[in-house]
Amino acid sequence: MGKLSYTRSYLRALAILPVVCAATLHGQVPPGALVVSGGLYFGGGIYADSFDSADPVFSTNGQYDPSKHKANGDLRSSSPVSIVGSSHILGKVWAPLVSASGSASIGDSNWMQKGIQPGWARPAMPFQFEDVTAPYSDAPQPPSGTLVIRGVTNWFGGILGNGDYLLLTNVPVAVTGVARLFVPNGFSYGIILAPGARLDIYVGTELHLYGEADFATSLIVHCLPTVTNVTLSSGPFTGILYAPEADVRLAGGAKIFGSIAAKSVTCSGTLYIHYDEQVSRWYPPMGPALASTRLVSGVGMQFDVMGSPGLNYVIETSTNLTDWIPASTNASPFTYTDPQAFLFPNRFYRASWAP
Repeated sequence: MGKLSYTRSYLRALAILPVVCAATLHGQVPPGALVVSGGLYFGGGIYADSFDSADPVFSTNGQYDPSKHKANGDLRSSSPVSIVGSSHILGKVWAPLVSASGSASIGDSNWMQKGIQPGWARPAMPFQFEDVTAPYSDAPQPPSGTLVIRGVTNWFGGILGNGDYLLLTNVPVAVTGVARLFVPNGFSYGIILAPGARLDIYVGTELHLYGEADFATSLIVHCLPTVTNVTLSSGPFTGILYAPEADVRLAGGAKIFGSIAAKSVTCSGTLYIHYDEQVSRWYPPMGPALASTRLVSGVGMQFDVMGSPGLNYVIETSTNLTDWIPASTNASPFTYTDPQAFLFPNRFYRASWAP
């Protein structure tokens, strides 16, 4: 069932002593469109939503289709988030403080008003990223040559087939197979993937990247802790960027099809980010976290359940920590309510991934 997370409520004299769990983003999973341990800074508007590249109902030939979007383009920050101008967030915003001004809106696809739909601004939960480590210390250098990819002929300093590679120079890269690439000295060029190709790239110092791939899960960028600055070019970026110690800078008009997890994200102008929900399904799921336990008069015990967005987690209850009864299964994130909590002097809860 995976990692369990527990909370206990003491309901004597209507007092609550919650256990608040901090989440670690396991398996380098970015659980949302933008996830930052520091702050989000927008020089213009931001437009966020989600799609599912594996579901034709929510994509066209696996690609983002604005007529088939979903509302799981979540933003997460450990600092206050201000959504301004004509921004439109089709997703929840998790932060210590969330504000929306002007005609900005945060809510689901049916929320046609400005401001924040009730329940779509959530208090942030403390979290920490897992560090990235170098995948290996030595591997073959990729060959160079001229290649036709996506109908365009170009010279590439590194051509990757299947297997592991080490790149010590700064040259454009083409990928024709399923490969891993370690660039310990940083990277400041473009990466183009042939149809059906896949690349995991590990970066050791500064990164300036342009990436072209079929799907977000085809291009996964892992930044070691020594990477403190990342710049994505002004062109569309399709992929997953995981840079836990980096300040990521995006040009105005940037279009992201995938996700970004970083120390901070700054965009100088308008940002369009479309979260592919396959990102959360590609990696091992996050362990669940139970947070914001509260007793609501006339309603019962409530707490938030957070894990990999879109994946199902089951809540179980117990009065003795031995006998557990399944109570509810929902897709993360969700709020669990127990109207029967008042009937027991002690009530325990735990959550686990429900594959």
